[in-house]
Amino acid sequence: MEALLGVFVRLSVMYVYALAMLRLTGKRSLGALSALDFITTLIVGDLFDNIFWGTTPLANGLLAISVLTFLHVFTSALGFYFRPVRVWLQGSQPVLVVKNSRFDRKGLASERTSEAEVYSSLRELGEENLTEVREAFWEPNGRMSVLKKAEAKNAQKKDVDRLRGLPR
Repeated sequence: MEALLGVFVRLSVMYVYALAMLRLTGKRSLGALSALDFITTLIVGDLFDNIFWGTTPLANGLLAISVLTFLHVFTSALGFYFRPVRVWLQGSQPVLVVKNSRFDRKGLASERTSEAEVYSSLRELGEENLTEVREAFWEPNGRMSVLKKAEAKNAQKKDVDRLRGLPR
């Protein structure tokens, strides 16, 4: 019974503590995970496991997670204020993988990406036809961004205004 009470107390404390740490690190951490976020999450998860099962004392675990959270926030702040740190943390600049409806072999090779993976990502973005793609990039966050050719873009208000000016 005492062991169950210990699990209950440790879990309750860790739950409240996790919510507090989440608030400190900011809402961005809930969106797409950067490499820094992923590493922090991995380490904190392991620490939680050790604390939950009692292999690490609660006070030691809380201190370790506090230090890790501080380092995460500090490193993120450094990246925000200093471009070289930001570039180092994010890994790279966007990598061109499609140019003028053709695969860029150099970009594919640098990202170790196949044409099939690019096609898959384009479909996820709703791009059905490679001939409409002017440029496609692998972004530092691992997502693909696409710039369409002018003739493939959806009509916009300025296009309607231009049509009104044409003779009938």
